Amino acid sequence: MSTPITFSGFNNIDFGVVLNGLSGKVTVNGADYNSVMPPMNQLNDDAIANILTYVMNSWGNKGGRVLTADVQKTRAAKKAPAVAAGH
Repeated sequence: MSTPITFSGFNNIDFGVVLNGLSGKVTVNGADYNSVMPPMNQLNDDAIANILTYVMNSWGNKGGRVLTADVQKTRAAKKAPAVAAGH
């Protein structure tokens, strides 16, 4: 089972998770999830900002905007090797 797509259980969005992926156990709103999110670092900064802005304004989320500059800062802070998404 995947984590919920609402952000009520998160204090902020971790762009590093989107860029570098995440695997293993996470707890959201008191529920444990153990799955894999592949890295999306093949997308450019503008695409990631637009996707996260869409998610922040959908599915009952309170809204907000992610700026391309925010994603650029995160990408520059930690370089991850580009990984093609598997099918």
